[in-house]
Amino acid sequence: MIGLVVCGLGALVALPVFASQICTNDPCASSEVGVFMDGISRSCGNTGDCSVDDIMQVFHNVGNYVLAIAGSLVLLMYVIGGVFILGSHGNTTWVQKGFKYLQTSTVGLIIVFVAYAGVKTLEAVLRGGSVMTTGETYVTCGPGNINEGEPCGEYMRCSDRGTCESECALKDTPSGMEGGWSCVDTDTLEALVSLDTASCVTNLCAGDETVQCCFIEW
Repeated sequence: MIGLVVCGLGALVALPVFASQICTNDPCASSEVGVFMDGISRSCGNTGDCSVDDIMQVFHNVGNYVLAIAGSLVLLMYVIGGVFILGSHGNTTWVQKGFKYLQTSTVGLIIVFVAYAGVKTLEAVLRGGSVMTTGETYVTCGPGNINEGEPCGEYMRCSDRGTCESECALKDTPSGMEGGWSCVDTDTLEALVSLDTASCVTNLCAGDETVQCCFIEW
C-alpha cells in the first residue's frame, strides 16, 4: 500500500509537467486525472498548487482502491473454498483444503475490516477532526453520502460523493454560467489573471482573509 501511495503522490507532483490544463472541473474528475487523484482541486491538477486536503484526497483514493482489491481477493478465496468442499464427493483431502481456504479468507476479511477502519481513522486524524460527531469536532465523510453536509474540517463539508470538500467548491454554479467556484489567494498575481474579484465571497475557504471563494468561468 505504501508503494501505491508513493506512486500516487509522485504522479500528483509530476502532473503539471505533462499538462497545464488537464482539469476542467473543480474538483478534478477521475476521467481527467485518474482514480488515484479523483477529487483533487483544479489548481492542484493544473498548476501543482496542492493543499493538504489534496494530498489527503490522494491517500483516501489509494486506500479505498487497495481495500477494494483486497476485498475482491477475499471473495475469490471463499468461492474457491466452496468449490473444493462441494466437489469433494467425500474426498477428505479436498474437504480439508476447502476449509483451509475458508479459514484463510475469513482472516483476510477481518484484516480488510481492520484496515478500512484504520484508513478512515487516520484520515480523520490527519484532517484535524475526529471519527466521532460532537458539537466541536468534525465527522468522517463517506462511504457514499454518509454525513453529507456535515462539517469535516475548517470551512469543509461532506459532499454527496463521500469526500470532504471546501464549502467554496460546494457552492452552486450561477444560473446561465459555466465555470466553478474555487479558493484562491487574491493577493497572488497569478490568481488575479482573468479573475473578477467582485465575484469572490469570503468565509468559505481556510486561510487568512486574502483567501477567498471566487467563481472562475471556463
